Amino acid sequence: MKTQLLVLTLWSFVLNFVQPQNPRLPEGRTSSFLAKHPQLSTLPLGPHAVGFQVFNQFDYGRHFQPKLDFEGKPNTGQSALPIQISMWYPAQANKLKKMLFAEYRYLDAQKNSFKPLSDQEKKDAGNGLKFSAKFGQNLDLSEQQIQNILQSTTAAVLNAPKQKGPFPVIIVGVDGGPGTNNVLCEYLASLGYVVLLTPSVAHTGTWQAKQPQLALAERIGNLEYLLAFLRSQTMVDPQRIGVLGSNFDGMSALLFQMKNMQADAVASLDGWEGKTGTQESLLQSPFFDANKMRVPYLTFLQDEKNPPPYLQLSQKVLDTLRYADRYYAVLRGMDHSCLIGNLGVIPDLPAEKQQSYQFLYTRIGQFFDAYVKKSPEALQSLQKKASEMAYPTDMLKVELQQKALPPVPTPEEFEAIVMSGNLEKATQAFVAGKQLNPSLQIFDFQTLNLFAFRFGQQQKKEQVLAIWKLGTVAFPNSTSVLERLGDAYLAMGEKLQAREQFEKALRVLNQDPQLDADTKKRLQSSFNEKLGNLN
Repeated sequence: MKTQLLVLTLWSFVLNFVQPQNPRLPEGRTSSFLAKHPQLSTLPLGPHAVGFQVFNQFDYGRHFQPKLDFEGKPNTGQSALPIQISMWYPAQANKLKKMLFAEYRYLDAQKNSFKPLSDQEKKDAGNGLKFSAKFGQNLDLSEQQIQNILQSTTAAVLNAPKQKGPFPVIIVGVDGGPGTNNVLCEYLASLGYVVLLTPSVAHTGTWQAKQPQLALAERIGNLEYLLAFLRSQTMVDPQRIGVLGSNFDGMSALLFQMKNMQADAVASLDGWEGKTGTQESLLQSPFFDANKMRVPYLTFLQDEKNPPPYLQLSQKVLDTLRYADRYYAVLRGMDHSCLIGNLGVIPDLPAEKQQSYQFLYTRIGQFFDAYVKKSPEALQSLQKKASEMAYPTDMLKVELQQKALPPVPTPEEFEAIVMSGNLEKATQAFVAGKQLNPSLQIFDFQTLNLFAFRFGQQQKKEQVLAIWKLGTVAFPNSTSVLERLGDAYLAMGEKLQAREQFEKALRVLNQDPQLDADTKKRLQSSFNEKLGNLN
């Protein structure tokens, strides 16, 4: 586990520090699916010209250093959390000069402080790409090759005039910055999305290795910041939202949705949730609730030749997301560096890798079109296997599609139903869900106890009885639940039914693993006393 965290944190460290014009058409559109991406020639762009804008903001509700240091001296400089927001958007068609890739890489290096870069820092802007190519693909890019890539033309125009909209939005969390995801984000904008991306800052990498829950909390907060920020953009439709997380932020995207439930679809690029050594970080989060993930989920995971145990792929998390339509894929030969390192911008990348990038980005576009734009045609394409779309049959090592179960109430929705007094509806919803998913959990004993207490305070004995009847459905062998049900019958004056529950409680008492010997002895005496009083 620690070794994997160090490897993945190294990626975060590296990411943290280190064409032809389209013809003018009405409504700011280019020729539909005729233009190719200038950095990935196998990828057809969508019908929209692409603009780019960056916002350097600070979240003054969160600070990464205290007002005073440990010696009582004031900390100088900006202490509020920096939030760099890159925005790609459908632009009005124009003949303005396209951005160079170097401009994105400069932004990658500025995300921690927004300070202007020195000449040396600009010269070093391609180091992250060089590392990714060597680490993942064993490609030794020369300094001249790196400079040529930095000077390559992208598909976006800086500060291009915006189309009116409204357009659906995709919010993106990454370790690196716009330079590690520009091809995908430009592609999505060309399809008619406003794409808002925020990277993690330097200290988050340390947290990922040592205190992942702190890193998750910060990154969820950053995605929430984007959720609020998007409403400041008039061209955005705030009712149509997709979320995409890369690497560590695959987990952040899932937890963001489980906490807020505002997105229409969630996608993950080689997220930590799919690896044996790191998936527990997700499962241990207080925000993790698989019942709340009831929108579609798409994930692509790395393919390594001889992965160590901690990098073995796992479908454990995928299998818990039973209320989401799930799409799971492993592209042969597309390792971690390919999926999160933007290696598609390397001109001499092998043809099979370029084709895999085309499929990867096209699939993500189909996914969001199907579930954010609600396009039936996109859904039909999404549900086809890669081999049905004229791709090589061996391109995908794994390709799974799983249908969602009917949704069940969240704990909050369930509480609202119960406290409205409609215990019959609450019971029916739980029983129906339990039949399809025997491992379903919506509430625990303490939650039922709280509901019963509230109704007891209101002298609503029938509701208290109904709650503990539901308790026996959920926990049929719980001594505590059987005792509460017996007490509820006794309060209603139904002594025969009360006796039946106390006797059953006695029978299951010795089999209850949650009770120690002293507690069992005390309860046995209590049940015998209650039964004696019923004679």
